[in-house]
Amino acid sequence: MRSLVLLALLGLVGTGGGTAWGQSVLVRSEARITGAVVRLGDVALLEGFSAGQTERLGQVELASDVATTRTIKAEQVLGALLTQDLPRETMLRLQVRGAASCAVVRDDARQTEVAGATGGTSALGVMNVAAQRTVPVVPEAGTVVGAAGMGSPIVAGEVKSTTLAEQLTQQVLTQLQLAREDVRVSFETVNVLLEQSVQAGQKWQIRPLNKTQVGTVQWEAQLLEKNRVLARLNVQAKVLQRRHGLVAVVPLARGDVLAAEHFREEERWVDRCNPAQQVTAKELIGLEALRPIALGAALDSRDFKPAELVARGQIVTVYAVSGGLKIKTSAKALQAGKLHEQISVQNDKTGDKLAATVIGRGVVVVGTLDEKMEEQLREKK
Repeated sequence: MRSLVLLALLGLVGTGGGTAWGQSVLVRSEARITGAVVRLGDVALLEGFSAGQTERLGQVELASDVATTRTIKAEQVLGALLTQDLPRETMLRLQVRGAASCAVVRDDARQTEVAGATGGTSALGVMNVAAQRTVPVVPEAGTVVGAAGMGSPIVAGEVKSTTLAEQLTQQVLTQLQLAREDVRVSFETVNVLLEQSVQAGQKWQIRPLNKTQVGTVQWEAQLLEKNRVLARLNVQAKVLQRRHGLVAVVPLARGDVLAAEHFREEERWVDRCNPAQQVTAKELIGLEALRPIALGAALDSRDFKPAELVARGQIVTVYAVSGGLKIKTSAKALQAGKLHEQISVQNDKTGDKLAATVIGRGVVVVGTLDEKMEEQLREKK
């Protein structure tokens, strides 16, 4: 079915004023109906078909429950044709011409004015609609689908205003448990059925082909009406997540101890989740680089290890902190220490021994302080 649809799309290149060849469908700019049902024959003129085909296709239902007016787009006409069992040769030669939409008015409703677009755009514009990359989500009750594992069939609710693209996007959001603004879904499959609204009594059954809904994601989809399969479609999309990470703003050599001035936070869109790159400044500051890191590279926790910031016997800078008071002095380290480790230091003049916390290379603090003060004291050394 997918190859047939693609071949059909190649044949749908018509112009508003060109001469038709083979079978063609001319979409009217406006139409009047009696009753509440809009059929294909009401909004379009079928040319080049046999009498039997013309009668059968003309009865294809496009909309129901029309109260006063209704706009039928050329893409709805095309989508309806694609669900019919037409010969392959017909699909290859088929043209859809005329107006971009048809304004339908019920005569029995005594509507006097017709509202709707009546431009001369070819139905080829349908392909442009289907190719739009980012799909908005319309969350409606019963529309979708909780997260499901690979191969599990999912039946979307029967909501007229919901398209297959919207349902697939909502499925991604549900599984990833992320807000809409934190996910980008771009469909690489170009097919009018992606953007076609589900008609009354129809529903999409979706089967995921991936274990996760990020990166390149594929589904199998069937459009059902009761127990009848109207269309089958394989869909492929690219799913990106918004993430925040740290990026080097200077080159780092092996053995360098990471400081706040060495990096900045950056927003990025990724096609896979790497927990080692979802690290905060607090987790990395004071760690030692295990390898050279280039300018602009994403910081990865696997590239760092705790650094020995104080050596045994080293003369270190000591800050004694109490509330807003800070006293700076020096002492000898009686132990080696890494970031935020507690070591013993000795005042050479008095011989007093104190417990101090390592906050930087050759810097320790006695007392408690917040992150902002710690950063300031580390830089003042």
